[in-house]
Amino acid sequence: LGVRLFERTKRSVRLSAGKEAEAKEAFGAALAIEPGNPVANHNLAMLALRNNEPDVAKRHFQQVLSHNENHVATLLSLAGVSQQEGDSESMVRYLQRAVAADPKDFRPRVLLARHYVLNGNAEQVAPLFSTLEPAVQTQVDVLNIRGLAHLELGEYEDARIVFEQVIKVQPDAPQPHYHLALAYRGLGDRDRMLVAFRKAVELAPDYVEPRIELARAYLQAQDKKAALEQLEHLRRLAPQRADYLQLQADAARLDGDQDEALRLSGQAFKVAPSSLNLVILVRQQLLMGRKEDALEQLDSWLKQNPADNTARMELANYYLVSGQIDAANAQYREVLQHNPNDSIALNNLAWNLRESDTAQALAFAQRAADAGPESVAILDTLAMLQMKSGDTAQALRT
Repeated sequence: LGVRLFERTKRSVRLSAGKEAEAKEAFGAALAIEPGNPVANHNLAMLALRNNEPDVAKRHFQQVLSHNENHVATLLSLAGVSQQEGDSESMVRYLQRAVAADPKDFRPRVLLARHYVLNGNAEQVAPLFSTLEPAVQTQVDVLNIRGLAHLELGEYEDARIVFEQVIKVQPDAPQPHYHLALAYRGLGDRDRMLVAFRKAVELAPDYVEPRIELARAYLQAQDKKAALEQLEHLRRLAPQRADYLQLQADAARLDGDQDEALRLSGQAFKVAPSSLNLVILVRQQLLMGRKEDALEQLDSWLKQNPADNTARMELANYYLVSGQIDAANAQYREVLQHNPNDSIALNNLAWNLRESDTAQALAFAQRAADAGPESVAILDTLAMLQMKSGDTAQALRT
């Protein structure tokens, strides 16, 4: 998904430095005759990009659009430049224009869909392809991105169906097997998951992601021999990846070597400071009785990342378990400042306030049930508070 949009076009210019001036002169002569000429403008834009002159490149692309506002290849190239500059808003705008310019062209739709998947908006993918002709919807690029959107949305059965279609067309491509394995994992089918991960590795022995997942699955099953085999491959392929280091920490925990697990988790957090790696490190510190280190780690992180609700919930839950209810409630309220619909924070606040402020607790419980209507624990909290408030009929319904 990370392939830059304009890689396909910049290969069109392959000139030695000595011939660049000659090429510019020739393309410039063409533009003197036809200012909106796409070929000349695109080649001059690519030369500008090669010389790290994105503004010059954009002027050439805009010159094409001034004569043909629906030129899809130019819109895609501008989207690529915007992506390289980190301007996601402009990239999306150009891709949306390209989609509107040619309703039958699936390329801008695939690129826009990739952006949506990568940025947590996978629900916007399906409408992009709904109007395409059936034959186009079975293109491998379209199927792949639809499958990834299903995975992102937790629609694992739909993802399975799509990736099996991809594999029929490309049986020797490793990525569809890897993605199929993720679908099987979501469906709780461990045996088929392992088969698909192994197939991906068989087709591409240096493919890191399926080896990471295989090692994780084997460690969870406490199959140390199989896990170590994958970890040995990963030591060669990705020795500094944080997820590999965390798997090594898991293996150390399995051996009862808590000091080594702590060292590896700390190294993983240093390599990739993230909420997930922070939580793993903090839990290891707490497991080893290093409460002050854990709290200091969380406090330092939250000062720099106050909107990180994952870390804040970890701190809140520490206070809850240690009986510091007021401190826990303060953290849950802070979570709600950043995400008013966090069902766990709402539920825990409701339960903690059930004796001291039943009316407010009931309001929190109702909000939690609205946000997480399928959670048994949340519904139980709501029913208990309805009963405590004297509404036994509603409590029975809940």
